Amino acid sequence: MEINIRKIRWADMFTLSEIIDKMGITEEVAKLSKKAQGGTDSDADASTQLVVLLVSKLHLAKKEIGNMVADFTGLTAKEVEELGIAEIKEVIVKIIKGVSWGDVFPSGTTE
Repeated sequence: MEINIRKIRWADMFTLSEIIDKMGITEEVAKLSKKAQGGTDSDADASTQLVVLLVSKLHLAKKEIGNMVADFTGLTAKEVEELGIAEIKEVIVKIIKGVSWGDVFPSGTTE
């Protein structure tokens, strides 16, 4: 099932920031952003590493992530809970790829 997401907006950055903070992965996300910008990893490699990092910490922000997915897709929270793993992964990957991480974590900023 193909799930479309809306365009990422400025207000979404606050939601993403809250999720990243709650998951305790700020430094790791900043490092991945730096690696991608510095040419040590391709954007695809950095995106893959980011997905793995996020999946390993999903339990820490379950409610917030569910609400974000619902907001991006127009689905209800109940519908999001009923999505399959492949569908959730597809949505999260689309969201991650839609963010310009270099703008969120400028080069040299890890604090």
